[in-house]
Amino acid sequence: MYQFYLPTRVIFGRNAINTLAKNVKHLGKTSLIVCGKQSIKESGLLKRVVEMLNSENIKTTVFDRVFSEPDTKIVEEGISVARENDCNLIIGIGGGSVLDTAKAISGLTKIKNISSVSDYLEIDGTKNLSEEISAVGTACFVAVPTISGSGAEVTMNAVLINSKTGKKRSLRNPCLFAGLALVDPELTLTLPADITAIAGIDALCHLIEGYISKESNIVCDALSIRGMELVLNSLPELIKDRNNISARTDIALASLYGGIMIANSGLTLAHGLGSVIGPKFSIPHGLACGIVLPGVLEYNLSHSKGNIPEDKIAILKELFGKNPATKIQQFMSGVNLPTRLTGLENFHHLTGNDLKEIAEESLNTGSAKKNPVQVNPETVIEIIKTYI
Repeated sequence: MYQFYLPTRVIFGRNAINTLAKNVKHLGKTSLIVCGKQSIKESGLLKRVVEMLNSENIKTTVFDRVFSEPDTKIVEEGISVARENDCNLIIGIGGGSVLDTAKAISGLTKIKNISSVSDYLEIDGTKNLSEEISAVGTACFVAVPTISGSGAEVTMNAVLINSKTGKKRSLRNPCLFAGLALVDPELTLTLPADITAIAGIDALCHLIEGYISKESNIVCDALSIRGMELVLNSLPELIKDRNNISARTDIALASLYGGIMIANSGLTLAHGLGSVIGPKFSIPHGLACGIVLPGVLEYNLSHSKGNIPEDKIAILKELFGKNPATKIQQFMSGVNLPTRLTGLENFHHLTGNDLKEIAEESLNTGSAKKNPVQVNPETVIEIIKTYI
C-alpha cells in the first residue's frame, strides 16, 4: 500500500508567469512578494509581476531580504511584514531558499503569539504545528521558481537554519503545499552556468534518492525514471548553451518531478549528509549533496540485500552504467562541478570529532531515516572519508 499526494495546482510551460494575476485574483487581494534583492530586479521580473498584480487590483508589498540558506530569523521578519500589511497572499519568486521562506511565512503568519519559528521545527521544536494551523489556517502560498533544482514549488516542507543552533531543519506540514505553482522555464534563462549545474545536480539527487527510498512508490518511480533521463540528457546541453530553452524546459520538469519525490517518497542519507556538510562549510546545498551521493548510492547498492528491488538496480545500471557511482562523478565533472570536498573554498581538514559530529547529525535527519539500507555512524564516516 502507498499514498501519493499533490494538492498543488501546477501550470507548467513557457509564459506561465503571464497567467499569475488572473490565477491569484480569487486567492487574495493583499500580497507579499517574497524574493531576493538583486537578480529579480535586474531582470525586470519584479516590476513586471507588480504591474500584473496591480492590474487586477491586488496590492503588493515586497519582502526582498531572503538570502541563501535562510534562517528562522528571516522568516520571523517576513511574518512581521506580512502582518503589518494584512497580507493574505504570499507569492515566492526565486530559488529554493526564497520559496521555502515564503512557504514558512504563509504557514505561520496567522498563528498568534509566535515567540520563535524555531519552536515549530522538526527535531528541535516543542510546539505542534498541525494543531495551531488547524485552528487558524494559513495564508495562500503561490510558488514561482526561477531556478530549476529544489522542486520546492511542490513540497510541504521549508528547509531553514535554526537561528538558535545553526542546524538545518525542516518546517513540515501538508498545509504548507503551495496552492498554485507557476513553473516557467524562461524565468531560468538568466542563470549562470555554475548555478544551473549545481541546481541540476540537486534535482538529480532528489530523483535518485526518491527512487531508492524506503517510501518510494510506483507513481513516483515512473516520474523519477523520466526525470533522471531528462537531467542526464539535457543538463550537459544546457551548460554548453544556457539559452537552450528546450533543455531549460527539460530541467525545469525534472526539478518538478524531484520535488514530487521529496513530498511523497522522501530522500536518503545523501541529503542527510548534504544538509549537515553544506551549512558547516558554506558549500552550496546541491553541490554538497552531489558530492556525497556517489558514496551513499554505492553503499546502498552493494549492501541492498533485497531492500532495493533488483529491477530498480537494473534500471539504475541501464541509466548510469555498471557502476552508477562512478558515472555520477563523471557526469558532475562533465558539467564542470567538483567531485571532492577537498579544494572547496571553505572546506578544511576534518578531525575525528568533526567526522563523528557530522555522522551523528546526518543520521538524525528525516532523510537518513528513509535510507533503504540501515547505516551506523562508522559507515557514514567511511563514506565521508571516501569523498574528502
